[in-house]
Amino acid sequence: MRPVRSLGPRTRGRSEAAGLVEVEVGDSTPTPERRTHVLANGDRVTYEHHEGTIPIADVVHAPSYKDNCSHCPTRGTNFACPPHSPTFEEFASGVEHLRVICVRMPVARPDAVGDAFGEARRLLRAELDEWRTRGVRILGSGECVACETCAATGGGDACVDPDARTYSLESLGVNVSALVQTALGLRLEWE
Repeated sequence: MRPVRSLGPRTRGRSEAAGLVEVEVGDSTPTPERRTHVLANGDRVTYEHHEGTIPIADVVHAPSYKDNCSHCPTRGTNFACPPHSPTFEEFASGVEHLRVICVRMPVARPDAVGDAFGEARRLLRAELDEWRTRGVRILGSGECVACETCAATGGGDACVDPDARTYSLESLGVNVSALVQTALGLRLEWE
């Protein structure tokens, strides 16, 4: 499952991707921020970049939320996906606060949701990768794409590049809708 657009009059017609990084209290920027991005075809698009900080205790998570990954084709074939992913408690051990980042990309036509989601996800991944270079643990949106082909697909025993692996929020059992609502005040609609 992936978020496709938000609900409400000011948020319809957008596709979003969300991720997190560990932070210190008060280390957050105002939300939302409007940014401009040039698409591969040369078109310019203005998107919303949301950030908020949330105490780890406020993150809603449970092993049952991993069940949302049951229909995903990468489940079991990617070392960042269930059943290979850790629990949220294991991943976030020692972290007190998280920065939640959401990229919301406009969708021009209903048939362009996939393209908008892909572009939002690329922008988010670039930002998360920047945080990773600073030594920060990150979680992303959707399956890990660090390797062209995950070793799990070929029956491997372990991730070949664990430093580049990106677990998704949902693969750790995080309720992404509750997280985005609590940290950013946004409601997601799922397809």
